[in-house]
Amino acid sequence: MILTQLKIAIRGLWKNKDLTVIKVLGLALGLTCAFLMLTYSWYEFNYDTFHEESDDLYRIEYHIQLENEINLSRIPAPIGPRLTDYFPEIKSAARFFHRTVSTTVSRTADQYEVENVFFADSSARDIFTFEFVAGDPSQALINPKSVVLTEEMATLFFGHTDVLGEPLELSGTKGFTIAGVIKDWPNQSHIDFNMLLPYEAMIDIEPEHARQNVRSVLENNWIASHSYTYVRLYPNQDLDLLHDKFKAFIQEYGYEQMRDKQSFTLMPVQDLHLYSEGGPAPPANIDYLYLFIMVGLLIIGIACINFVNLSTAGALSRAREVGVRKVLGAGRPSLIGQFLAESSLLTGISFVIGIATTYALLPSLNALTEQDIPQKVLSNPMILVTGLGLYIATVLLSGTYPAFFISRFKPAIVLRGQKSGQGHEGKWLKSSLIVLQFAASIIFIAGAFIVFKQLEFLKNRPLGFNESLIVNIPLQSENNINSVFRPGDATLRQRMNAFDESITRLAGVKAVTQGANPPGVGAVLRKVWNDHVKEEDNFYAGILSVDYDYVETFDIPVLAGRDFDESFGLDHTSSFLINERAMEALGWRDLESALGQNMVLEGKEGQVVGVLKDFHFSNLRNEIDALIMEVRPGAFGYFSVRLANENVSAILRQIEEQWITFFPEKVFEFTFLEESLNNQYASENRLSQLTFYFAIIAIIISSFGLLGLAALMTRKRFKEIGIRKVLGASVKQILILISKDFLLLILWATCIAVPVTWYLLDDWLTQFAFRISFPWWTLFVSGLIVLVIAFFTVSTQSIKAAIANPVQAIRDE
Repeated sequence: MILTQLKIAIRGLWKNKDLTVIKVLGLALGLTCAFLMLTYSWYEFNYDTFHEESDDLYRIEYHIQLENEINLSRIPAPIGPRLTDYFPEIKSAARFFHRTVSTTVSRTADQYEVENVFFADSSARDIFTFEFVAGDPSQALINPKSVVLTEEMATLFFGHTDVLGEPLELSGTKGFTIAGVIKDWPNQSHIDFNMLLPYEAMIDIEPEHARQNVRSVLENNWIASHSYTYVRLYPNQDLDLLHDKFKAFIQEYGYEQMRDKQSFTLMPVQDLHLYSEGGPAPPANIDYLYLFIMVGLLIIGIACINFVNLSTAGALSRAREVGVRKVLGAGRPSLIGQFLAESSLLTGISFVIGIATTYALLPSLNALTEQDIPQKVLSNPMILVTGLGLYIATVLLSGTYPAFFISRFKPAIVLRGQKSGQGHEGKWLKSSLIVLQFAASIIFIAGAFIVFKQLEFLKNRPLGFNESLIVNIPLQSENNINSVFRPGDATLRQRMNAFDESITRLAGVKAVTQGANPPGVGAVLRKVWNDHVKEEDNFYAGILSVDYDYVETFDIPVLAGRDFDESFGLDHTSSFLINERAMEALGWRDLESALGQNMVLEGKEGQVVGVLKDFHFSNLRNEIDALIMEVRPGAFGYFSVRLANENVSAILRQIEEQWITFFPEKVFEFTFLEESLNNQYASENRLSQLTFYFAIIAIIISSFGLLGLAALMTRKRFKEIGIRKVLGASVKQILILISKDFLLLILWATCIAVPVTWYLLDDWLTQFAFRISFPWWTLFVSGLIVLVIAFFTVSTQSIKAAIANPVQAIRDE
């Protein structure tokens, strides 16, 4: 029985080859999107599950309530060592400090800037699962000069993993020795590390003059966000109770003036990738992931809609077949089984094509999402079971209604050559499904337009300073928070100034300055007060430590007063520059009244010597906040060099030669400021690309369906078209006759898409402090694009029918 149904199904599909191809390709494309969505979603939702007893692992999150709540993923360093004593619920705790480190392989003198270096307490091995391939796990993080490498890093340094006892030099500090090699963690980890060192070792690689200050911060600073801190809880602990106990903990140990403003919560390690607001690696955007899932389901839904539409529209051509089979004794269950067999066969073919296409497109998905999903993930049992479920759901979704619809045909009616006996139900459903799939296409196109327009707005908005042809050269390895607490050092300052002067003399260099950060990438929050804002008010402003020529180099407008000037002699000890927002926040009415006023920056007393025009010292997601500049060379972490717009590569090579002379312990690196600023919106850029690709896919699938429906309609009305031509109808009139119903449905789709797109995209735009006005024109342009595509799709069949010989159409069968 099943074999017979299969043979009949194959013959029927072969007889209508064009319709079969359209069905298969449309469904295969939809299934490909669904498989890619399924693979990516499974990968994202299964981060950090490889650790032993991973359900009991948590990271402590830090919240400070100032003017607005600040949420941080690092906590003050002194907290970690006290946790297991104070909280009996905590089995073990470990701090992790993350930064990059300039590393020299002593044997070869090869130098590397190693990213993702973690300084960790020895209890780290009780938190996370490390698989040692060499070395003693119990001793690896005990000796302050011991180093643990991953297999990948050991191979990079030495070409093999038999490296125990090999010496390394970190940030110019000698005496470090490799004490262990561990297997690389899976990619599905919120921590991607290359090197592990004992927590205390972070002090040893600081310049000698800074070590005491750093040690003091690690032991005594209960406010500064410093280290990621993880805990392993005993099973079945009450998190709400722990959060309450943290309040008592900070009341006992924290600074009196901040106790009521600090709070701490525990976040499961398995949730960090999707739900945290920061970490060693940028977390995923859960909203974008949900969007990806929704779109994947919508695409497969559109593909199934096409299948249903084409199957029900093609049912009339098989009405007599159904009538004859019913007359010969075929029951309705047999007919339903026959058409479900056809649906299963088509879906099976599409399924195989979809799997093969998914394998082929997975590298492209990785490039688009900046992930590294291996192809072996597709053979994961959960993926396979879910894929099988998707296949069955697709068969039922796309085959059940056509099967029941066709099997209801009344033989007495269809054998007389009349219609199937169905009312307007089938036509109404078909029209509704067309409207829905084209509404989705319009939403995707409009979404791509709007996201692209917002990105262009962000990239082109004046930032209040000149970022053109600025090269930033980090003086220290990246992510080293400890540099904030460094005091000044005369010897280092001499080297910095000498390098500054040496590259200033290069022909292609227009200006050089130094600072804690270049503008546009943020500033450190520090406490400020004056006569109007008291110390106990806990007002925190963004602080930029800059050199004397910083404002001039970046062309930041000075509205009142003057810039820092070395000739005054005291600007580095008692002068401040503030922006307009800081002037208002500190209680001064206007520019002139702010000049010469006294203020205190965490104990540093001084006067306001100038007021700067507000500029974007952070990204455009945030409003411009209060900013204060000071001259504090100990905090300088960057050289910013403005280049001439010619022979840039040659100039950079000359700068590197000078760098090696003055800073041999640090790998030479550089980034262009414009590129760094644009990279702040990488996730939005990926969203723009994804939305664009989704729009194309939705249009292609919808056009496949429209092409098939137009072909069936022209076939159904072939005799009518022939008669109209004999009676004098033109090609244009016939084209309008066939196209008008479809185009009317597109107009309905536009009406549905407009409010939905406005709701979704207007909400998305609110995450930006600076954003475009909602561009209503994009909705109607998107509708017009879909209308034009639909018109040309239908026209291919309409024109074919209109120019056919009418004699063939009106000849009796």
